[in-house]
Amino acid sequence: MKKKKVMSGAVLVLVCIGFLFWFYPRKMSGIFTGAEKIMVNYSEAGMIEDGEPKIFCYSAVMMEGTKEYEAVCELLNRYSYHWSFRSMIPNVSIYGNGISVYFTTEQGAEVGIMDSGQIYVNGRAYRLGYFGKGDAEELLKGIRSLAD
Repeated sequence: MKKKKVMSGAVLVLVCIGFLFWFYPRKMSGIFTGAEKIMVNYSEAGMIEDGEPKIFCYSAVMMEGTKEYEAVCELLNRYSYHWSFRSMIPNVSIYGNGISVYFTTEQGAEVGIMDSGQIYVNGRAYRLGYFGKGDAEELLKGIRSLAD
């Protein structure tokens, strides 16, 4: 009987540790630590204005020490991401509703952020924020403001 209680308690502790690990926030800025330059590709597609599709694209290479680089890092510092059920599947695709930004570095780090709140970090899908897609929309608006 005592052995059964100990085993049940151990399983409960492991489940709690797994739950905490699953939802532990990871800072977005940590992905680009040590990067001397970041390539940014932002795109909006599918919006209709006056009966015509609207497409906006922005691409830039931001070097360490420039205002743009610092602004992107500061913006990313405000957000975190965490595991989702899709994180268990390597090289899974992410989807959104037409607004996305992709970051790459010369070291090979890749990050894709969609307006749905899903992000792609070095081959794995994660979730930006905890509730809904508001964080993703705010982050993408911030990137768009840098492009203007």
